[in-house]
Amino acid sequence: MKKFAALGGSALALLAAVGIGLGVASSDAEARTFLRIAGGIGGSSWEVTAGKLGNMFSNASPDIQAIAQPGNMGENLARLKRGEADLGITYGFVFRDVASGTGDFGAHHNPDLRLLAALYPAYQQPLVKNDAPWTSLRDLAKNPGDINIVMLTPGSATYVITEAMLRAVGIELDDIRANGGLTLPLNYSQGLDALRTGRANIVSINGPQGHPSVLEFENQGRLLTFDQEAIDKMVELLPGSAPATIDADSYAFLSEPYDTVAVFTSLVVNASVPEKVVYTITKAFWDNVDEFRATASYARATDISNAMVGSEDLPVHPGALRYYREKGLVN
Repeated sequence: MKKFAALGGSALALLAAVGIGLGVASSDAEARTFLRIAGGIGGSSWEVTAGKLGNMFSNASPDIQAIAQPGNMGENLARLKRGEADLGITYGFVFRDVASGTGDFGAHHNPDLRLLAALYPAYQQPLVKNDAPWTSLRDLAKNPGDINIVMLTPGSATYVITEAMLRAVGIELDDIRANGGLTLPLNYSQGLDALRTGRANIVSINGPQGHPSVLEFENQGRLLTFDQEAIDKMVELLPGSAPATIDADSYAFLSEPYDTVAVFTSLVVNASVPEKVVYTITKAFWDNVDEFRATASYARATDISNAMVGSEDLPVHPGALRYYREKGLVN
């Protein structure tokens, strides 16, 4: 099989040294396809996801060796564009911007990216203290100047998602700032501290059901509710997102399922990766998806019925498309 991404001798030696399993003669190594998967920072869900994908893809064929690289959303997009990664983890709505060259992430325009699969949802969860004066998101619109919201840094996915959430109920970030409110560029841990001290009164969290930050605060807090109009508007503002429901047993303060909006963590691949290779790893992933679901709680929601979520008018890799046609997901 033709080699796709060649690694020099020093790189192969390094991989062997860290136990990647390249205990083969150089002639055998030359016949392999090496895939680099841009993942996440240490301890993150994206790091775990990329590591598991690397393992599953390497087990798919003796001709494929996949390794995970640390990264983050911006770094992953940059590596993919520079050809320093072959696959990468991102969000579906971010991929839409990157593929089209429009929207908040259009500066990362890369016409050579293709979708391989939407994996699992990340649910929008606006966390407040029990004694907050609001019940629903729409209540926030009554006085935007009362809002002190943690939404991570400008340019981050959470920032863009939060902006869409607020716009869905008629609030612009400038409305908050002009009326004395705050948009705070803090991470989730800092945000919880700010919520405790009163510096913040909302932490905008995006992630799995049973999110660690929400669990840490579940005896002191609750989630602001979405009405259907807000859900529909947010989905309109954030192409690639979808209505979603968090199970009632996810948090102690929930007495019934919680309706919200989810964006999907997605796996994208460079168009130059051969069709046969992408078909092989796509098949290996979905045929063994229970193995992936067992990786972590957030992975349990991975389902092939969502593999193409938000892919309308977006390029899907021919290798993945071949598998989805076999499964009847696309014509």
